[in-house]
Amino acid sequence: MKVHLYTVCWNEADMLPFFFRHYDSFVDRYVVFDNGSTDSSLDILNSHPRVELRKFVRTVPDSFVLSHRELQNRVWKESRGTADWVVMTAIDEHLEVKKGMGAYLSDCTHLGITLVPALGFQMLSNDMPATTEHLASTRTLGAPFDDMCKLSVFNPNAILDTNFGVGRHSANPVGILRLPCRDEVLLLHYKYLGFERTYKRHCALNEGLGSHDIAQNYGDQYRWSTEQFRKRWDRFLAQVVDVKDTAFNPSEIENLKRWWRIPALTESETRMIPTKRRTSRQLILSDLILKLESEELSKCVQKREEESVAKDRRIQELERVVERQKGSLQRAEIRIAGLLASKSWRLKARLRRIFSALLAVSTTLSSRGS
Repeated sequence: MKVHLYTVCWNEADMLPFFFRHYDSFVDRYVVFDNGSTDSSLDILNSHPRVELRKFVRTVPDSFVLSHRELQNRVWKESRGTADWVVMTAIDEHLEVKKGMGAYLSDCTHLGITLVPALGFQMLSNDMPATTEHLASTRTLGAPFDDMCKLSVFNPNAILDTNFGVGRHSANPVGILRLPCRDEVLLLHYKYLGFERTYKRHCALNEGLGSHDIAQNYGDQYRWSTEQFRKRWDRFLAQVVDVKDTAFNPSEIENLKRWWRIPALTESETRMIPTKRRTSRQLILSDLILKLESEELSKCVQKREEESVAKDRRIQELERVVERQKGSLQRAEIRIAGLLASKSWRLKARLRRIFSALLAVSTTLSSRGS
């Protein structure tokens, strides 16, 4: 089983040790887009043998948020045919399940599951943990948080498009959609690690937003006062549960918005897959169905790519036509300008002759009058 992970990094040197300690057990390849880090993040990333480091490019110049969304909806597609699962996440987002993510994804593969949305929790700690800690084991107090209920894990060979919303807080996936019947995976959001540290981090993140982001009020929490942030912190603190408690059952949490469980999605497109392992016969049959569906999906992907190539060719041909027309217009403008200049010169010469004649007549009449 191959797992590829995609994420963006900006000055995350204090969080990267926790990130790798959590994901190294089941991720085979990391693709990290760095957004101009100035701390020791690049040294840490370059020293990791499984990291492929790339530069984050703002495809929407005045918006980090929209550029990030465009990247998240596109980049994972390069894992088709080479990975069984793709993880789309942030450095401070840790995916966790009781039996371990590696074993869980292996089971999902056998069950024919193709996408696994996660239940979001805002994790809280009054201090910054020691770099040797495994956060999902030592910092386990968190509050249910709708904004962190995200599609973070899916089969790139079964999904055609993710259609992530801003911040990946929602998605409208298209393809072979098979959900587990119970929501067991947690997204543990480790941003709130120490009040003062988190507030300073928010202020720094605000500086990285574009003018469009500010105008659209994206990342408004980064512009809160300390009083506003304290109210949010205390609100989460009042709702915390211990996600490692033996009595904790994530599938029984009722106050989280599971956008992937809406009737329009589950009835028309998504199959609910029981979590019980299948028999060998069921496994072979289901895998055959998934293979056939994947082949249809591949044909659909290929058709889209061919249409895209044909569209690009038409655009290029139109651009060439426009360039030819521009050349013709430029030549016409030069010719017209020349004609106008020529006519202007001739008109001026004629006026000079008329003026000279009039002057001669006037001089003659004046001399006769005297």
